Amino acid sequence: MSQIFVIYYLFLKDFITALVDRKLGYYSASLSFYTILSIIPLVIVVFSLSDLIPMLQDISKIIKNSLISHFLPTDSKFFMTQVDMFLSNSNSKIGILGFVYILIASTIFFRNYDSIVNEIFETPKRDFIRAIEVYWILFIAVTFLVPLSFYITILIQDLIDANLDTHTVRIFYFLPYIIIWTLFFIAYKVSVNKHVSTQAAFISSFISSGIWHVGKTVLLAYLFHNPTYWNIYGSLTMLLIIMFWLYISWAIFLRGLKLCAVLDHYKEQTTQLAQL
Repeated sequence: MSQIFVIYYLFLKDFITALVDRKLGYYSASLSFYTILSIIPLVIVVFSLSDLIPMLQDISKIIKNSLISHFLPTDSKFFMTQVDMFLSNSNSKIGILGFVYILIASTIFFRNYDSIVNEIFETPKRDFIRAIEVYWILFIAVTFLVPLSFYITILIQDLIDANLDTHTVRIFYFLPYIIIWTLFFIAYKVSVNKHVSTQAAFISSFISSGIWHVGKTVLLAYLFHNPTYWNIYGSLTMLLIIMFWLYISWAIFLRGLKLCAVLDHYKEQTTQLAQL
């Protein structure tokens, strides 16, 4: 019994230490920089390719509007206009060198990400081949899972609106949380170079995705009631908000990952104790 109390004490101690770990702030800043450098151009390329296929153009517009309105804590209409302008200017200017740049920048991002998550779990980094496999899993999860989920949910919602008299059932309202939870769970489960407990990944992804949505709501309310940033920075405000939100998102994600590491370590200790 005393050993169980010791494990609980160590768990709480590790969890509190994880919340105030300064390294996580540095990691969040690093990943935010590489996100702007690589992932955003990669997403733009995906939307650009979808715009080239007539059958996917309407779906692409729906997905872009849904993603921006639910995942960014800012003026979605204004940002949507800016994205469309950027896409129209860049579709014919990306070229081979642009794709090579995106490939190199994405590789640098994922290598940095791999180094950070394995340092949090105190595990060695993967070899290059294994890392490429994980990168593709995460890329497919982010690039295809999110748009597919939005599209399927929109179809379901259309059926509900067309065939039912009541509009109280709104699955769409819960979809952003479910998507973020799913992405966090997949990332926590496959990113680390070791077997991560499903229970640890499930609990930590549930908590961190919930905090992410609360953080988005709080930031949106703060920006709405405090126009100081708009008055000071003017047209740069939108860019600063996006950069700040990227940093907050990574900070929440990494602290959730640290919680996953603590839970996974706690799970291993309790399993070893039960075998004695």
